[in-house]
Amino acid sequence: MKIIKLTAENIKRLVAVEITPDGSLVKITGKNGAGKTSVLDSIEWALAGTESITSQPIRRGAKKGTIEIDLGEMVVHRTITHSGSQLFVQSKDGSKLASPQTLLNSLLGKLSFDPLEFMRLRPSDQFATLRRLVGIDTADVEAKQKAEFDKRTQTNRDLKNATARFDSIEVAADAPDEEINSADIGARIQAGNELNRKNENARQTLQAIKSARDTVQSRLAELRSEIKRYEDENLELESRIATGEKHCAELVDADVSELQRELAGVDQKNRAARAKKEKRQLQREVESLTRDSRDSTRKIELLEEEKTKRTMEFRSERNWSCSMSFRWTKRRVPSSLEYRWRLRWLLIRSSASSGYPTDRFWIRTVCR
Repeated sequence: MKIIKLTAENIKRLVAVEITPDGSLVKITGKNGAGKTSVLDSIEWALAGTESITSQPIRRGAKKGTIEIDLGEMVVHRTITHSGSQLFVQSKDGSKLASPQTLLNSLLGKLSFDPLEFMRLRPSDQFATLRRLVGIDTADVEAKQKAEFDKRTQTNRDLKNATARFDSIEVAADAPDEEINSADIGARIQAGNELNRKNENARQTLQAIKSARDTVQSRLAELRSEIKRYEDENLELESRIATGEKHCAELVDADVSELQRELAGVDQKNRAARAKKEKRQLQREVESLTRDSRDSTRKIELLEEEKTKRTMEFRSERNWSCSMSFRWTKRRVPSSLEYRWRLRWLLIRSSASSGYPTDRFWIRTVCR
């Protein structure tokens, strides 16, 4: 499709324009506001339909605008008013073609677009437009790209939050890289204490050995001194022995066998005498302890009778009526704890029957 001739009147800033291209390149120049864009808009509005027409397509002060484009095989006429636009397409022989906009849409196809609008687009949108025009299907790639973009957006949010948390945490210069296991430290402390205990035992053992060594050395010094003394005595004794041997050589031994037999009998008699003496002493001790035991038993009985007497007197003074037999025997003397519990039981029973207060603190005080 090629434009043979373009005629436009009262379109945007244009009063009237007629362009007849004579080659492959048409240069449209002029100052700002001269109507360069209006020429391109005229082509688009004539061919693309009402959807592309802006809200103020007619030049200010005019009632309508017209656009005519000669495409060689057909001529496109579009009249634009304030109420809308009319389109008709004539064939080369002058007959009107049905469904003119559908025909134009089929002619334009996917390759028609607004160059100026394309130039105003962002690079990413220009790239998408070109892909759409040439028929490259990148929907799956764009979906993956969008998913990765959303993922990156969330990752950046997480990165921002993590960075904020990272900056808010103050770490000491000597902070460890990993958390310290307190249980492991406790076990190591226990092992260290056990080792220290063993070391202390070893030190104490060493100290004891040193003390023993000092004692031995001191004793050794004493023994050496004593050895020296014994050596001196030995020399003296050797001298005396020599003298004694000379003297003993002149002695005559006496017969003591009879005296030895008499001595053996004396030892046996002495052992019997000592045993007899020891038995008499033990007999006197047993008799004395027996008397002491009897005296203590009698005193205990008298004291128990005194306690019973005082208890009965205390009972008669309070006009208590109760009966309780204390079964004391000479063979068994009740303990102080048993006596207090029996007296407590007596007080509780008596107070319950006589109307006296049964406060346990009072009873404990009395029976203490």
